[in-house]
Amino acid sequence: PVKWEYTVIPAGYAPRQLQNLLNSYGLDGWELVQINERGVAIFKRQKQYIICLYIDSLCIKYNF
Repeated sequence: PVKWEYTVIPAGYAPRQLQNLLNSYGLDGWELVQINERGVAIFKRQKQYIICLYIDSLCIKYNF
């Protein structure tokens, strides 16, 4: 089964700030679910799992 994680953006951002924030969330895989009556934006994305493989003290991350 698919597992989801959620986050919110509170109301009160200036339009340009909000646009930049929304674009950033989109690039990180967040999908807008709704904007509620208080102006809070609710996002979800599929839960990400990260494995770190260490090679010579360097962490190589794998997302899945």
